[in-house]
Amino acid sequence: MKKILLCLSAFLLSIAVTNAQEKFTPGNNVSQKLVKRSDVAGFKSEPLKNKANQPNKIALEEGERIVGYYTTDDLDMSGQSSLGLPSYPGQLEAGIALTPNEISKAVGGQITKVRFGLACPVGASKVSIYPLDLYANQLYDAVSEQEVSTTVAGWNDVTLSTPVTIENGMSYVISFKYTQKSTNTEDSYPLLTDYTFNNNASDYGFMVYGDLNNNNQPGWFTMGTQYGNLCIQAVVKGGSYSDDDLSIVGGVPQTIYQKGGNMDVSMSLKDLGNKQASSYTLNVELDNNVVEQLKTPVALSSQAATYTYTFKVPEDLSVAEPHKLTISIADINGTKPTVNTDDDSFSIDFNVYGTEDVVGKQKTLVEQFTSAGCPNCPYGYNFLNALNAKRNDLAWVAIHTDFGSVKDDYTTTEGDNLVVLEVSVFPSASFNRAYIAEPNLNSNGTTAISIGINDSYVDSYSTAFSNMIDNINSSIPAFASVNIATTYDKTTRKLKINVSGEGNNNVKSILRDDVVCVYLTEDGLTGLQLSGSNRIPNYPHDHVLRDVVSANFGDAINWTGANTYSNEYEVTLDNDWNADNMNVIAFISRPVKIEGNYITSNVNDVWVSNTNMVKVGETTGIQKPVITTGEVKEVARYAIDGTQLNAPAKGVNIVKMSDGTTRKVVVE
Repeated sequence: MKKILLCLSAFLLSIAVTNAQEKFTPGNNVSQKLVKRSDVAGFKSEPLKNKANQPNKIALEEGERIVGYYTTDDLDMSGQSSLGLPSYPGQLEAGIALTPNEISKAVGGQITKVRFGLACPVGASKVSIYPLDLYANQLYDAVSEQEVSTTVAGWNDVTLSTPVTIENGMSYVISFKYTQKSTNTEDSYPLLTDYTFNNNASDYGFMVYGDLNNNNQPGWFTMGTQYGNLCIQAVVKGGSYSDDDLSIVGGVPQTIYQKGGNMDVSMSLKDLGNKQASSYTLNVELDNNVVEQLKTPVALSSQAATYTYTFKVPEDLSVAEPHKLTISIADINGTKPTVNTDDDSFSIDFNVYGTEDVVGKQKTLVEQFTSAGCPNCPYGYNFLNALNAKRNDLAWVAIHTDFGSVKDDYTTTEGDNLVVLEVSVFPSASFNRAYIAEPNLNSNGTTAISIGINDSYVDSYSTAFSNMIDNINSSIPAFASVNIATTYDKTTRKLKINVSGEGNNNVKSILRDDVVCVYLTEDGLTGLQLSGSNRIPNYPHDHVLRDVVSANFGDAINWTGANTYSNEYEVTLDNDWNADNMNVIAFISRPVKIEGNYITSNVNDVWVSNTNMVKVGETTGIQKPVITTGEVKEVARYAIDGTQLNAPAKGVNIVKMSDGTTRKVVVE
């Protein structure tokens, strides 16, 4: 599914979003615990007092090279990239983990030196290197440690008395110790990141070891990608680097496209060769046939460069089978690469549809992830209530889970399983399970984003999110209607549910492995809820998930004709549930693939295409497939920030049509 970028100012977001609460498991992103020096009252954008005049260039011996999430001498000493954890004073350890992908060409070589950047001196320190097996989730004891008697603002270069040989398949945590101060002074923010000059943040590019949960159980925590990577680099001697060597990594586009439409493919290219690549060629292949060649589309260096290629999807592609787009490195400096070619290409599997295959959208699925023990979750409820008031198409389900030491009365086994859908912060929500990411190629993205919006900003943010939903619904078309018929026996408390619908001629090919999911929710509940430092004993809880009637992540669509389906369900309602306050939510989604305890589906391929909702005991109006081509008219137009327009305005316009669909258009 398409990478949906939330078009909100990063600056405004940093003010408006209340710190998200983390469900603690080792390694989870706890970026909200960081404090950025430039966010502190009284900050002035000027060089730090202890700033080094120029970042020093490390002295490299023959055969040595810098390895890391960035490989230049750059440092931002302005204070904009200076961070600290003043609420956690004492000794901490800051580090990065270089993954096998980052150091594949360095296997067999040795880490001979480590360098780490500081915004201000931290006194004595110690550099450590720990082998890490990401597949077994096992961090081993340090294999090399080097005492650092004194530190400086800028780069601190450390030669290891015990070099570390890089093993195939192993990751390496490289860290330095420092004493975190609690005072609101310049030296409380010593950590430097590449936030202002490198847009390739890694999930493992910023980690801290300490008791960040205040439970006397110190551990390693990832700090998220929003602040970039720590300024830590390794110097490696040897390895399998060649003279001419490029790497290419593809972004995450959507998995279905309209024939004749555009596929925007983001990629990251990096020069890993011993010689600078002055020219190169990329082959674009569709179903194993070269359809275009790109000649040096972007200049390269040892720093990753991003490039977006727009591929026009041919009008004559078949809907009946999947297709593959492959982008590969054809030559470097005029010569076809023959060594280190494992990272020379990437492929995208996708399907296509025609305008005649699209039917009208009915509802938008909103899955809210919340907990009674989450102090900021009331912000999420307030925000979704405001968003719900702006729209009439939300099928809202609140999925509860336990948080911290507080037991939530409304948790379910099914809900706990649903939380694994890329949820790392509370409160958060997914919208049709659309893939959402900051415009950062190396970010894994998520289907659930923080909705802990400060009440002061709810109105503007609900408008922005409403526009985002319109964008999502335009990017994820519906291909079959979702109709719900229910009958409820008050004596036996048995509820029968029929989910049926119809598509157009190609619907079975397009939805070849999609599934039907059915939720039961209840309104009008009350229970304990933390709110900041307060305990509210009778907080109102609505839209609460009571049961997943289908299999947890859906059942195969039961096709009853060439383009019709019907899935039948029966469930007995619990005696504690009030049937008068309950709703049935049914939707068609991509299947969520699970192996063991892990979801193996790509985060861009779990999207929901159509949803509907009805009260228990009632039936939705039977909706036939409505082809969205034909005579439709524009009924409203908005700017990307939600402002209604009286006429087309330059830039991106969101256009609402008379058939209920929305279109995103670019006005020159």
